[in-house]
Amino acid sequence: MDLERLTAVCATLLDNADVDVGLDPRTATVTLDFTVGGSLERVVFRCSRFWRFRYAKAGDEAESVFVGETHFSVIEGREAIREALREDWQEPGGQSQGWQPPPRLFHITTDGAATIDILCEGFE
Repeated sequence: MDLERLTAVCATLLDNADVDVGLDPRTATVTLDFTVGGSLERVVFRCSRFWRFRYAKAGDEAESVFVGETHFSVIEGREAIREALREDWQEPGGQSQGWQPPPRLFHITTDGAATIDILCEGFE
């Protein structure tokens, strides 16, 4: 995955875009389907094996909502991943001794009429 190219796509195409959010209950896959502002170009993110999925929008908004900014990052390294997961996953008494963090996490956030915050292992 070319992180530099993906960051550029977020900054140039996905800022000021409309997004449709879908959740497939069979596969537990979140789909973010962006329509680039002022065009018919589309960019689709598919996020699976997610640790965090937060989605908030005004109740009167249409199904497709405007996002002002979109950010994408990759989290790697045992300690960075543990820190990213700390607020979302706590077992009574802390994480179990046998637990192994995933090798990499993808973090996608948006701001605007909809606020989206996804932390996942699978990203397309």
